[in-house]
Amino acid sequence: MKNKLMLTSALVGSLTFASSAIAQTTITGSLDLAYTGVGSSKNGTTGLSSRGMGREAQLNIQNKGKTNISGLDYAAGFALEFDGNSSSTGTETSTISNENTYIDFIMGRTTLTFGVDHIQNSHNNVAPTAAINMAEILDAQGSAVGASVSYTNAIGANPKESIGVGIMQATDFGTFSFLYVPQNGDTGSRDTRFLTDKGGRESAYEVGFRGNAGVKGLDVKAFYNREQSNAYAGAVQEIEGKSFGVAYNMGDITLGVDRQIQNKASTAAQEFKTNQYGIAYAASKDLSLSINKAKTTSSLSTSTADENWMQYSIGYNFGPIAASLSYVTVDGVGNVATNAEYDVVYARLSTKF
Repeated sequence: MKNKLMLTSALVGSLTFASSAIAQTTITGSLDLAYTGVGSSKNGTTGLSSRGMGREAQLNIQNKGKTNISGLDYAAGFALEFDGNSSSTGTETSTISNENTYIDFIMGRTTLTFGVDHIQNSHNNVAPTAAINMAEILDAQGSAVGASVSYTNAIGANPKESIGVGIMQATDFGTFSFLYVPQNGDTGSRDTRFLTDKGGRESAYEVGFRGNAGVKGLDVKAFYNREQSNAYAGAVQEIEGKSFGVAYNMGDITLGVDRQIQNKASTAAQEFKTNQYGIAYAASKDLSLSINKAKTTSSLSTSTADENWMQYSIGYNFGPIAASLSYVTVDGVGNVATNAEYDVVYARLSTKF
């Protein structure tokens, strides 16, 4: 269910901007409520457990219309995300962030975009799941034992989260994209008037494709990103990432696999590789089931184990509200054998408006 508040008006001109004859503003949003329970077993900190509920609300505002150049359209917008959580320890936090901020120039199937968190996302896996992907759960929740989750290293230079300029070209068989960011890691949180550095990070780029390649039921992605050599974190390093995936839908069953590789050239060369597999079954038009498995390997001398995840999920669509329940097991967190193995129970309610 997606009810949109449509505000159609003539833009008011000013000394700086000429008004558009007709512009359309849409306001949409989403709301998610979730419960997470974590328990540890074997190794690491024994008896570690936590549970809590979280909330996330997002408000999206977009304005679009025609420019004064024939055939050239525009779209501009931003999102406000309201996050909060409470845990069994009584600790509460809440944040408001500005996301998906952009100005687009559109001509036919070509889009020139300026902004952050807006171009197609190389992190979105093609491996199917009936719930939120386990990678997103563990990326957001972090490790129950405080160790770095190796999956987040395998995504490479990750310029998509930084402010920059990109171009997207839609075709009959998929969308090609290119993104350039002047300073990787800069999310654009500064004012437009600044003369400050951002911690020594260098420029980065990402080029990619996602689509069905002209085959019904097929979903293919291929992305490459690179951050130039820099002195970030006190060590000269160059970061390179690759992300590939393929999935195929056969009616009620969808199979998929994703592979991510990161290479970091520094004083201590590093390589992280993640393989993720998924199968989903649509038991009915509203009920779906899935199983996902992932393994991350590391070349670091401190690595003593592979990081393994297993996720079992069930999802149900109530129409305007979607519900999901996942059970996730994790071991070898951060590629360290002595870190605790732990289980995660994750329940989620979501709606869009």
